[in-house]
Amino acid sequence: MIERKDIIPAPCLEEVHDRVTEYPALRILTDNTNSPYRWAKEITVDVVEIQTEVSGIRNFTLCNELGEADTTQPFQPFGIQGERDAWFLFGNGEMGLKPLQKATLKGKWKGLPETKAEFDRLYRGYDADADAFTVATDYRQDGEWKQCGKGQKLFNFDTETNVLRANIFIPFGDGINSFNTSDYDKDGFFRVTLESPSIGFGTEAYRKRFMEVMIHNSRCKEKHRREMPWEPSVPLLADAELSYTATAKISPADRNSPIIRLERITALPEQIPCATDRNGAFPFLLSAPAEYLLYFAFARAEGEKTIRMYIDMALPGEHIPFGCPQPDKRIQVRWELWNGISWQSIPSESVEAEETNGFTQSGFVEITLPGIIDGRHTDRQGRMWLRAALTGDISACLAIRNVWTNCIRVTADNGDGTPLPAGTIAGTTEVNGRLESVTQPCPASGGGPPRRKRNTPCASRRAYTTVTGP
Repeated sequence: MIERKDIIPAPCLEEVHDRVTEYPALRILTDNTNSPYRWAKEITVDVVEIQTEVSGIRNFTLCNELGEADTTQPFQPFGIQGERDAWFLFGNGEMGLKPLQKATLKGKWKGLPETKAEFDRLYRGYDADADAFTVATDYRQDGEWKQCGKGQKLFNFDTETNVLRANIFIPFGDGINSFNTSDYDKDGFFRVTLESPSIGFGTEAYRKRFMEVMIHNSRCKEKHRREMPWEPSVPLLADAELSYTATAKISPADRNSPIIRLERITALPEQIPCATDRNGAFPFLLSAPAEYLLYFAFARAEGEKTIRMYIDMALPGEHIPFGCPQPDKRIQVRWELWNGISWQSIPSESVEAEETNGFTQSGFVEITLPGIIDGRHTDRQGRMWLRAALTGDISACLAIRNVWTNCIRVTADNGDGTPLPAGTIAGTTEVNGRLESVTQPCPASGGGPPRRKRNTPCASRRAYTTVTGP
């Protein structure tokens, strides 16, 4: 529920959401439970229904026989006279974008008796009472006024017979179809007509009765004079506001409807087309090569053909005590490249190194891509995407702590085993203009003491150095 103080819904923007939409979008995200794919892959969407309830609209159009009324001030909805068949129209452009189920005009009555007893006493001389005031409601479609719902009481009272707030509603039921206002007059597409009593609010009847009593009293003695009639008043409506309920329902197979569009939001910024089968079923998830997928995005990858990275793994606290995969459930990893249209499988022989053993330990990964990366392989942010598809017992998988790209393994010559904390190797002995920076991300061993002069920076056979190009 969106309150007045909340941020209003808005269409998606390129710089914020990586996509552009005409109308506000709803994003459905799963939680962090282990593999929601197990149950989500069984879900298909047969029908999409969006229900909207909006209240407190103050910016709307209301017209009567006097023209357009200022709804920010108290006004006479039925005009100055308030005779029977007096009417007013109201509507709002926002409502015209939705298939409506109900619209309601609310407000506070002014200029009326405060209780039902006072109301009945006022109109007793006119053969009417508070319950006699009813209104009819209509909507305009295809240039014609069409009745919706039955007549309703104009005034309502609480248990203590006090006048309640105005509550005039336009129902869409009992065979009346919901509609969209794009096909008819938007300046006033709902009409409320004073249906009864026959005297309306009695302004004309009062003038007539007043003249009759005055003439009669002027011709007779005081003891035979009649009581002067009470002057009724045409009510004012203040604090007017509009509310409505709308429901849109569509099947994914109905591709001609502009009301609801289904798109999948994946790890990629691009929207993946949503195909439906012959029966119109829409799978909640895309078919995937495995139940567990891990996505990697690489910036500045154009022109490259080889991906080198060191994946630093850590043991999550919730995995203690740590278990190992069962002998018959070893983890297998398959790598895929996003080619701009679909995921392309990378042959196993192109995976030059995969030391993580299915992401169960830290290790070096080197992959030779099927071709040189160009603009067709990158998204709108210029990123290239790889994903790892895991099958088997993933209970022994560790958490990724860091991913270091452009890694090169260096080995010490005649090292004596001295520890090399992370960050010790920070450059080369000779300046190389092709290198922007050199970083040792992980601790290692194999170097000599600081006082010993060495010709090259070195690390053990299990250490890695990250090299960044200009």
